[in-house]
Amino acid sequence: MKIVDKKKVEKIQEYYKNNKYKWDKEINIIAFRNPDNQEKDIYNDMYLVVKPESFEIHAFICTTDPGKYWTKNPLNRKGTAHLCEGFYKDAYTIGKHRGYLALVQWGAKVCVWRDKNKNFVDDDNIKEWGFFGINHHKQSWLRDKILKASAGCQVIKNPKEYENEYMPIFLNSKKYASQGNRVRFSYCLTNFKNKELQGVVSYFKKELFGE
Repeated sequence: MKIVDKKKVEKIQEYYKNNKYKWDKEINIIAFRNPDNQEKDIYNDMYLVVKPESFEIHAFICTTDPGKYWTKNPLNRKGTAHLCEGFYKDAYTIGKHRGYLALVQWGAKVCVWRDKNKNFVDDDNIKEWGFFGINHHKQSWLRDKILKASAGCQVIKNPKEYENEYMPIFLNSKKYASQGNRVRFSYCLTNFKNKELQGVVSYFKKELFGE
């Protein structure tokens, strides 16, 4: 979905400023994690792409957490990665994920914790920085369960929205036109309980989930 709302864009910009995050004049990405019901293997997070020049906000249902399959069957012996909340400056560019265009983590390191106990809880509070391929992509087909779609990646639920709305934002951007493969996008991950952005969270929860 897309809305044009100057006040909401300015509220998100204020949040970036207060936290000393880099605000891009063309495209900013911020996602909100739902800390509840991760073990239910459902898409219950929100992903926003903010375009300040036109005051547009594009909103998508997503998951910012790995699904149950890869949690129980980790690819890494230390456990499946969960991206930590925070701001990742210039961490993403446009590249290929499993053969199709996506935002890929080639620009900078990100921070994760690993679910060694396979219980969706950060029991050890051990953080790890690196290039882990925490990409932003789509699931293969529209379904409610995450299943194998995420082993830590940020995944847009609706593949048609991803193809027709999400990726064109980046592919048609002035940044990409001028910089090509050198283009970089930053990413902010926060959660539903973000006190500074409760108005934004409440609005999109209602619009995306009917809550």
